[in-house]
Amino acid sequence: MKMLAQAFVHMLGVMEAEGRLFQQKVLQTSSVLLLMSLAFLFWAVTFMLILAALYQSFILWWSLPLAYLATAIASLILAGGMSWISYRIVQKQ
Repeated sequence: MKMLAQAFVHMLGVMEAEGRLFQQKVLQTSSVLLLMSLAFLFWAVTFMLILAALYQSFILWWSLPLAYLATAIASLILAGGMSWISYRIVQKQ
């Protein structure tokens, strides 16, 4: 009986250690997720500001529809570049 009780106590100790490790990993993962979300927000704002600057510069030289078209093409090129970079990062993992 004593051996069974010791095995049970050891099992509880292992479960407690695993619980602490799980808690640390959850906190670490949630902090990384928060930072990545914030980085995504900054990337999105930067992307919008770049497109707004391109639009303002295009409208000085071209008509309105042509400026819209050039801004859309620039947006597609930037989005494609970011997609390609993220694809390459995923492939390396």
